[in-house]
Amino acid sequence: MGDECVEHVRATVRWNLVIDHGQSVADRFLACSQATTGTAFDDQPYWDLVSLLDLLLDGDDPGDIKPDDLQRFEDYAAASLSQLKWRLGSRSSTGMMGSCPRAAGELLRRDRYGRRWRG
Repeated sequence: MGDECVEHVRATVRWNLVIDHGQSVADRFLACSQATTGTAFDDQPYWDLVSLLDLLLDGDDPGDIKPDDLQRFEDYAAASLSQLKWRLGSRSSTGMMGSCPRAAGELLRRDRYGRRWRG
């Protein structure tokens, strides 16, 4: 498996942990993964958002989502966006808000597997 595939799978596992056990368990899974591999996974918020967007773009009936799961989805998305803004802001000379439009555009220029779209 390529790195992008592994990152996407890790994000999907994290989302499943959020649904079944809560955000703290998903965060613990990430911490254990980082400790095991010795890798920081700085782009994890990006991949978490890609995983959530996959859920929306799969075409399932939104009525199939339970209200508790929808609340978890919204909280998880908000936390991932907040982390992504912070990470991009810390790398940018224009500050957090200057980076966000570029990050959103980059996110939308990738397919569900994280590959860049041609075109």
